[in-house]
Amino acid sequence: MRVLFVENKQATLFWEKVAERLNLDGHQIAWIVQNHTFKPRVGSVYVIPYPSRSQLDPDDTVTSRWDQIVRSDRNINYYRGNPHHYRYYAHEIERILDAESPHVVFGEATLFHELLCVEYCRQRNIPYLNPEVARYPAGRFVFYRYDSVEPFGGSGEPLTDADALSLAYGIGQRKAKVGSLWNDPVRFQRLRQAYNLMLMFWSRFQGESYNTPSLLTRIANNRSLAKSRERWDSIAVKRHVHNKGGFSLLYPLHMAPEASIDVRGNAYRDQTKLIGDILAATDGNTRIVVKPNPFSKYEMCTGLIDLVESSDRLVPVPHARNMGDVFPAIDAIVTVVGTVSIEAVFAGKPVGTLVRTGFNKVPACRFLRLPSEVAELVDDVREQRFPRANNAEWIMLAKWLVQTSYPGLVANPFSIPQSIFPDNVARVHAGFCDVINNLATPQRKTPEVQPER
Repeated sequence: MRVLFVENKQATLFWEKVAERLNLDGHQIAWIVQNHTFKPRVGSVYVIPYPSRSQLDPDDTVTSRWDQIVRSDRNINYYRGNPHHYRYYAHEIERILDAESPHVVFGEATLFHELLCVEYCRQRNIPYLNPEVARYPAGRFVFYRYDSVEPFGGSGEPLTDADALSLAYGIGQRKAKVGSLWNDPVRFQRLRQAYNLMLMFWSRFQGESYNTPSLLTRIANNRSLAKSRERWDSIAVKRHVHNKGGFSLLYPLHMAPEASIDVRGNAYRDQTKLIGDILAATDGNTRIVVKPNPFSKYEMCTGLIDLVESSDRLVPVPHARNMGDVFPAIDAIVTVVGTVSIEAVFAGKPVGTLVRTGFNKVPACRFLRLPSEVAELVDDVREQRFPRANNAEWIMLAKWLVQTSYPGLVANPFSIPQSIFPDNVARVHAGFCDVINNLATPQRKTPEVQPER
């Protein structure tokens, strides 16, 4: 098979390890490389030259032509970039796709060149699969179609009802680990940070400014972030999550930049507006508990904090307080497309998502078409009309999580070094082989959530 990978900075080293094994299997490997610092050494490597000033296009039609990608581009949203390079890169990516005619493309759906590739693969009916860490169970990964949360393939591993129920219980009781965790000594973290900074400098020196922000921009953003985090926590200590006699609705903030909110949940990327809409949709007896990620980034903005400060119904949670402390006091949860939706179903907590996921096929996880539908969710919970998942549904959902994923860690090796250990690469390679076989055997189908009625 002709297999094409899309470069994604440091993660390219990991994909290169997988590509080496696929190459030995007899597959033809090719690459699209946007950042010249990260050139793989296996297969045909298409390094797109950085555009000259004359090749940039400041025309407004660029924004309208690629509007969805512009709205998802983290370099534009957070680092003061622009889309003047889009037309140039779009032409180059189309040229490479047509020259290679790959049977499948593997890449993330995060950076602008990946999103352009997603669009042109979709137009050509070329499968674009995004291998990503599975939220649950830990130590597994899943292939998502294009820029969605729709899984493709899966190990189909059998799981006994008892094991499935045990997994569901562990997730619901917050005893199961999320994704991939790596306990690293502080000195190694600092070494990696220094090395990443060096790579950023080198990329900028070579001419890469479309996915690599300047150091001055990063410094300015981080200073602003530090002030915002301090101000948030100052407000948070004055308000208390536990509200006697009221209704507590949890909204966990998505960390930004991140594909879950910038790409898949792009319609709700402005979380300040979303929280304001939820506030407007609910009555005066509903308190909205806003829980930040402990390592919050640019979602922690001045506008959000001004909104929280303006209403006593908005209850900010301090960064140091973990979800396990907050969860018991919550009556219901709303999320765009967060991991908390899985945890909520298995914990018996009413939950609504604003992006459709596989879990929405059970009534205990409601898909909300608009933020205004939060009001109905709150009313249904208050009146005890909102369904809770039963054991049969827990078993079915837990099995689905395993059957649509594969063993192995997919990760940036600069963040999780064990990802490039040979035993892990072998596991991930096996998953890639299964997916490639799946593509070659169309009658095989991805397991679906089949709720019992």
